[in-house]
Amino acid sequence: MASVTGAMGAVLAGLSPRISFADGNLVLPANAPRTPATPLRRMTLTPLVSGTRACVHRVDPDGHAHIGYPLAGLGRLLRGSANPEEASSADPLALTLGELRAVILRKGTQSVSMGTLADMLHCTAGTVTYHCRQLEQAGLLSRERQGREVRISRTLRGDALVDALS
Repeated sequence: MASVTGAMGAVLAGLSPRISFADGNLVLPANAPRTPATPLRRMTLTPLVSGTRACVHRVDPDGHAHIGYPLAGLGRLLRGSANPEEASSADPLALTLGELRAVILRKGTQSVSMGTLADMLHCTAGTVTYHCRQLEQAGLLSRERQGREVRISRTLRGDALVDALS
């Protein structure tokens, strides 16, 4: 729709704070490999369930650009908040641990399987495993295999942190 209405520049400029679009040129982050400017013929945009500064990109020699950008409003969606100001400043747990880890820790009040957690968070099992492992190493969660499932539950230390920051 943006392409048809002529608003593609605004869409591209708003993808990520690390991407800019000016004078018809898409400028990717500085960590991109140095290559000659390639005229873009096709572009695939993929939202990422990640931090607000995430940016994944690749430009094929044939001019097909693949760009991953942070999904807008994910933190508000996971917390169920409709107010952007509330979402960004009123959740000390998310500000301390990050959005996904805060949600995982809050969901750990009852034993929940990793698969169920991945479905609830709309992310891969690998992403949930990574974040749960970090929370486990910090002593905030415990993971236990029960048959074919791995289930998480919050530790007393995790309970104390949630109580202190909620």
